[in-house]
Amino acid sequence: GTEAECVWLVMHGAASRTVELPLTRTDYYTSTQRYERGARDTITVTAPDVGPLQSLDVRLDDGSNRFGLEWKLARISVTHPVLSQTFVFECGEWLGPGFGYAK
Repeated sequence: GTEAECVWLVMHGAASRTVELPLTRTDYYTSTQRYERGARDTITVTAPDVGPLQSLDVRLDDGSNRFGLEWKLARISVTHPVLSQTFVFECGEWLGPGFGYAK
């Protein structure tokens, strides 16, 4: 898990890409914490249609000097509602200060 307050996501598709989308640590509807070790989180975002997904950029909010910002991201699955298709991006890398971000 990570103590980062936000994970930022950019989706790159065949037609275009999104802006950086903030995926906050706290679910505002349930007040539960996301990104816990071993957890599987489901997050819904609203974004323009970028076409079939080709890649993702993922980075952690490192604006604080706290420990525990590192995160080993296994994978991200994105379901494209227009195409009714799920795109799976395997990562298996550490993210955070000193590690960079995933592409």
